[in-house]
Amino acid sequence: MFTLSNLACNAAANYSSQIACDTLKTVLENYGLMGKEGMLITDDGSENKGAVTDMLAKPGMLWKKIIAQVDIVQSNSMVEAANKIIKHRFLYKQCIACLAELKNKLPAIIEEYNNTPLVSLSAYTPNEVLAGKTPDFKRFEKQFFIARKKRISANQNVTCDTC
Repeated sequence: MFTLSNLACNAAANYSSQIACDTLKTVLENYGLMGKEGMLITDDGSENKGAVTDMLAKPGMLWKKIIAQVDIVQSNSMVEAANKIIKHRFLYKQCIACLAELKNKLPAIIEEYNNTPLVSLSAYTPNEVLAGKTPDFKRFEKQFFIARKKRISANQNVTCDTC
């Protein structure tokens, strides 16, 4: 099964276009994508310029860099949301002493994230969506309707002595 944890990740003490470039190159090579056409959708951050731009501009390179909200209307908010979730759910709750410790913990953190149901994916995990499941926000419509009715009924049956 194809999972995000199998793509590539890297931890560094600073932003670097070279690190981003090396990580992208690893993914393209590991998955046989170097000779195929594709789009890298990024924000306009410094880590996505320099070495990344140079690599994608080389003759014969079939991958094009697309800047979210500049070249296309869409944003890269889904990726930024994943970064935020990983930071708040996993990293900020731990005392990580050094970069080596972070690099050691990162694969397990990403694996746990990839197997965590997300509201934005209608309670599917990232791995389930990558395996072909399509988020359907009507999936729980009946359960939400029943829960709403029960909540309203319970609230109407509560007597409040202080109100």
